[in-house]
Amino acid sequence: MSTSHRPLLITAALAALTLAACGGDSGGSPATTGTTVAPAGSTVPAASATTPPAGETLPEADPSTYVGANQVVNLAVLPDGSHPVLDIWAMRSFEYAPILLVEGLEYGQVSPEYGVPDGMSVIAVTAGDGPDAEPFAGMFSASDGKRYTHIVLFDREAEMGTGLLLEDVDAGNPNAFPEAHEGQALVQLYAYQLTLHALAEGEGFDMRLAGVDPSFQVGIEGVAGCAPQPRMTEQGFTASVLGGTQRVQFDLDPGTTTFTFHGWGTANEECADASVIPAVSVTVEAGDRAWVLLHSPDGESIEALVVPIA
Repeated sequence: MSTSHRPLLITAALAALTLAACGGDSGGSPATTGTTVAPAGSTVPAASATTPPAGETLPEADPSTYVGANQVVNLAVLPDGSHPVLDIWAMRSFEYAPILLVEGLEYGQVSPEYGVPDGMSVIAVTAGDGPDAEPFAGMFSASDGKRYTHIVLFDREAEMGTGLLLEDVDAGNPNAFPEAHEGQALVQLYAYQLTLHALAEGEGFDMRLAGVDPSFQVGIEGVAGCAPQPRMTEQGFTASVLGGTQRVQFDLDPGTTTFTFHGWGTANEECADASVIPAVSVTVEAGDRAWVLLHSPDGESIEALVVPIA
């Protein structure tokens, strides 16, 4: 997160969840939107075309050649429950030496903003291993005029580290973060880390993490029924369920809004049951835009991290 950007505030209970899952009986799965996943390991984008053999002496890139704006969130939990500390490197190209972009990024931290010279591939590695180490995850990089948030995590299905791409500013891309309405803030809730979590148990509809199904209907304290989603319903769509790759948008008035989370399915369409995970309070001012990332640091609790965008 850029140190020059005013942070949003968040409060969320950190106690481990012991509640049993709330049994939704919907016959279908939550709707999803596309999430771009960066290749890992030897399949880092364009690495073979842009990375010369190690050991060659190359000049350092002038910072004036850096383009785009990126920030990285470390949400990686390994199958043994540990959290790798990460360095982010731009790999050596035929023109420039490797560049250490982010150093020592711990779990739950958001990196400072960085740019990258055009054409250099970017990877996450275990801290201290250097730019020639086996990548923990491949990553994309924003080109000139674009801004991306990257989430690095461990994918239980692929059994490897993965980089997820969230488009903050990307003209013409339908997945780019929308503008806030006049006098309001806009947040997008995102919970894909829960679905891919190495410590989740079961598969499909039987998957459980921290004792609950990691897909939720979202409510707001003080609002009857589930939280309104006019950006969806006013276009004739049904309200989104939070889970998988779905990004769920909420327009908020300035001040503090407290979100609650309920089992998804036809039995919970009114969000009348108790929140199955700790409620999350987000404080915003007019014009703010932010991701609210649900994640589990240990497989036993579910927390939230607010990541502002420029």
